[in-house]
Amino acid sequence: MAKRMVMLDPSVRSRPAMIMLAAKGKHRAMLVHMLGLVYTTEYQSDGWIPKKALPLIYGRKADAAALVADGLWFEGENGWGIYEWMDNRILRPRVALSKAKRRTVFERDNYKCRHCRSTENLSVDHIEPWSLGGSNDLDNLQTLCLRCNASKGAR
Repeated sequence: MAKRMVMLDPSVRSRPAMIMLAAKGKHRAMLVHMLGLVYTTEYQSDGWIPKKALPLIYGRKADAAALVADGLWFEGENGWGIYEWMDNRILRPRVALSKAKRRTVFERDNYKCRHCRSTENLSVDHIEPWSLGGSNDLDNLQTLCLRCNASKGAR
């Protein structure tokens, strides 16, 4: 019987964890992992796949167990979290800023954008972006106008 060959996308080939799954013949788990990433992006679930969503990405408990065992996912009470591909940092659920904390940041910055000094369309910005591991501590928050905030992005 001929051995099956699986073609891997270049973005997948450069990921050691994905190569290990392929080497172990866990092609289904690879697919579930990739579909899990699509799910978390599509539904903005911050890296979390609820138990009820596993069938939506064609996953089974055995696939999730394989991904946990190989260090790509971690198990929680209500589902699974996905470690990020780039640096294996846990995708954290976003924690909303309280109105009091927002007001404190605005007051500290005198209701002015820290970049252009505008007083219109102000927002609270994470100096070190949340997506890159930044916190909601006051030291990591600043007042920016929407224009400056949009131009900054996740940098």
